[in-house]
Amino acid sequence: QSGVESITMRRMAAEMGVTAMALYRHVPDKKALIGLIADAVVGEVGYPGADFGPWHVRFREALLTTHREIMRYPGLGLYIWGPQGFYPSGMTKFHASMRLLVEAGFDESEALNAIYLVTTYEGGYFLTEKNANELFETPESIPPNTIARIEFETGNEWPAHNENFRAFLLGLDTIIAGLRAQLAAKTGHLD
Repeated sequence: QSGVESITMRRMAAEMGVTAMALYRHVPDKKALIGLIADAVVGEVGYPGADFGPWHVRFREALLTTHREIMRYPGLGLYIWGPQGFYPSGMTKFHASMRLLVEAGFDESEALNAIYLVTTYEGGYFLTEKNANELFETPESIPPNTIARIEFETGNEWPAHNENFRAFLLGLDTIIAGLRAQLAAKTGHLD
């Protein structure tokens, strides 16, 4: 509700109706607790099957559904894409993406580079969101014409991250188009 930074073991225990000591019996610290939350959030989203479409459609959908789920939890995206690495559910998605890309025709090194590219791009998005949120903490600190434009274009009231998300989609589609072109140059045909 109020971001990863606001989570404390005491607050989480109170929300769950238990004592902080009871919570510590299950997780050693806040970092482990957030790790379990991150793993559960990423694990909520399945990976599209072969019936969903060609590799690039499945790859895009897997990225977007995971991204949308993470966006539901303020601050979690930056935490997930931080230095602690993949969680078990993230590793499952990593292996599914590797299989998908290799089956499409990329070699393992190319597939790994493609995954690195999109995960770095996603991490950059969440960092940009964090910086924007710190810069514009409240609607009062944003120029009125900006709020009006965002609300008009998106149909949403502040906070509206749709403008940033549209830019994210454009970048993601550009990356995927580049990957398709790379594969087409390698195989001699566009999928």
